[in-house]
Amino acid sequence: MNWIAVRYAWIVAALCWATAASALTPEQEADVFAEKGKKLTEGKDFAKAADHFRRAFAVYPDSKHAWNAARVLELAGDFGEAHLWYVQSHATAQTVEKRAKVTEALGMLEAKLLRSGRGRIEVVPTPAEARVRVNDVAVPALDGRFVRWTAAGDQQVAADAPACQTETTAVTVVAGATARWAPVLKALPAVVPAAAGPSVDIAKPAAPPQRTPWLAVAASGAGAIGLGLGGWWLWDGANAKAAANGKPIANDADVAAYKQAAANANATHSRGLITAAAGGVAAVAAAWLWLSEPAALVATPMLSADGLGVALLGRF
Repeated sequence: MNWIAVRYAWIVAALCWATAASALTPEQEADVFAEKGKKLTEGKDFAKAADHFRRAFAVYPDSKHAWNAARVLELAGDFGEAHLWYVQSHATAQTVEKRAKVTEALGMLEAKLLRSGRGRIEVVPTPAEARVRVNDVAVPALDGRFVRWTAAGDQQVAADAPACQTETTAVTVVAGATARWAPVLKALPAVVPAAAGPSVDIAKPAAPPQRTPWLAVAASGAGAIGLGLGGWWLWDGANAKAAANGKPIANDADVAAYKQAAANANATHSRGLITAAAGGVAAVAAAWLWLSEPAALVATPMLSADGLGVALLGRF
């Protein structure tokens, strides 16, 4: 018998039931984060609100979550990060009207970025499906261009694509100007498979035999017997003592009979107390042995606990 499986089967069943009962769809989980972000925005805690909207987008990439993140980042004065999230909102918007609204917001934000003394990096890589990172931050694409607004100075830029070599460069950003980079990513060298040699059958190693935890089983049995038998003797001794105390005493013979009955009752009660104590010790030892048995860890899914999609500063 697989004792580990027997011991943990009920735990797995309970976890499965709890997960099924409380599971949320990705959209519902994102709404939980977004609702918390809305409350934080109302409290003017824009940095934490932005984090919740970004987490909502990560769970369920709806354009409204990216829009909300961009809006609160703009309110917080983090214009460079807000620009990234407006672009994310544009990339995931499902209608022309929403994309037009994001484009309008981007135009107004870029005016603020220019007034703040920032410059921008514009990357147009080949192939078009390349990914771009600036200072190790992923930059979303807008109409085939990757744009990142930064403070003036040297910035590290990297571009990569599937089956291509990664290209990196240092770009010097000047306030109010655009630094452009158009990398052409080289394909990785083709890997020539080695010639196949003679096939060799490798025997599958036999599964290790199931080990019966006899010591834990024995301790469990001893604990059950000790507690059961000790409990019985305690009960029997108490009844015998009550019966002895209830007998009438009229002469010396009755006194002797009482003393004998009381002695027998006390002996039974003491035997029960000792046996129950020994059974308790065995039960504690059994519990420790069972817990010490090696067992596979049971992974539990982590569920979010936050809240509902909102479009700040007007519907989106």
